[in-house]
Amino acid sequence: MRTPHPRLAAACAAAAALACIVGSTPAAAQAGTTELVVTVVEQGAQKPVAGAQVELLAAGRSGVADSAGVARLHAVAAGPVYLEVRKLGYASVRFALTLAANDTVAVEVELRQAPVQLAGIVATAEYRRRLTESGFYARRRRGIGGFLSREEFGTRGYGRFSDVVRRMPSVLLSITRDGRAVVSPKHSVFAAIGRKCNTAVYLDGRLLRYNPETDNLDQLIPYSDIEAVETYSAAETPGQYITIDTAGCGALLVWTRNR
Repeated sequence: MRTPHPRLAAACAAAAALACIVGSTPAAAQAGTTELVVTVVEQGAQKPVAGAQVELLAAGRSGVADSAGVARLHAVAAGPVYLEVRKLGYASVRFALTLAANDTVAVEVELRQAPVQLAGIVATAEYRRRLTESGFYARRRRGIGGFLSREEFGTRGYGRFSDVVRRMPSVLLSITRDGRAVVSPKHSVFAAIGRKCNTAVYLDGRLLRYNPETDNLDQLIPYSDIEAVETYSAAETPGQYITIDTAGCGALLVWTRNR
């Protein structure tokens, strides 16, 4: 039997090794990532909650539970994450977990039923009157800024103030590593010079002492109290909501039901 040339044997061995590596590595198992499998069930009944929204808040990854209540997020960066699960008619759930690299992490989440309570006709008329007096509808008709009232967001299954702010233009909603919801301007006139700029937060027309370094929007303003929200960029902010400290940083206006 002839002995293969040394160089040919080495090349064959290298090709075989490469084929072995490629053949044994799943496409989803990228270095430093993992697969997250979330099973969503109804609390007590333990039946699947199909259509539940599953979102990794800081990572911006999301999925929807299938008919078996399962949502799969592939190639998720390993490390600490904040997971939120929500669906209309259920109380949303948010918690932290740590994902190991090159692994599959399975999590089961129970959602508690929380039927949406619709306001009565008399109460709704009163809330509309208050928003009219505050100038909300007049500013909305001008078409400058972002606007949402409870009539619009109240049936979307939100459970936190941050759920509403996340859908608003002109501001950026972020979740910190310690789980706080903070708001900042999407575009700041001071960004080019590296100056920190905090969005001005107003509650029923009064400027709040809001500090994004320590405060949590969800604790400052309960979701159940909110009737309407407005957001503005620096160029859009109405004059009465501009101060020396917040000029050029935009504004978040919150109108509550209990004024």
